[in-house]
Amino acid sequence: ADATSGGNTGSATIDRSDYTKIGRQVTVSTRIRNIDTTGMTSSNIIYIRGLPFTSKSNQITMGAVKVSLITFGTSGARTDVICQVGPSASWLNFVYQGDGVTEGNVDVSDVTSGTGDFALTITYFTA
Repeated sequence: ADATSGGNTGSATIDRSDYTKIGRQVTVSTRIRNIDTTGMTSSNIIYIRGLPFTSKSNQITMGAVKVSLITFGTSGARTDVICQVGPSASWLNFVYQGDGVTEGNVDVSDVTSGTGDFALTITYFTA
């Protein structure tokens, strides 16, 4: 999606999507491939909505991501992408980072429509 709620949604193939909840700890793993961003606003941040539980109100959690055909900015110094769940959220978004560069959100335009992929694992806590 191109917003945390409402907004426009794309389509994708989800190879697998699993979660495990132990007490308040939730671990989510998924592989989303061939993301089609047609109809989404290219300058908006890309979000994955529908996490199984809403996160705790006073945390931001980072997770691991493997990407394919995601440009995540134009600077060659931007070398990796993480996913994050913000406070009181049932969605996650992606942040690119690298040595000596400012972090930035992965936007819809950073995804090569029809072929971009995300595989991710993140652990967060519920309220």
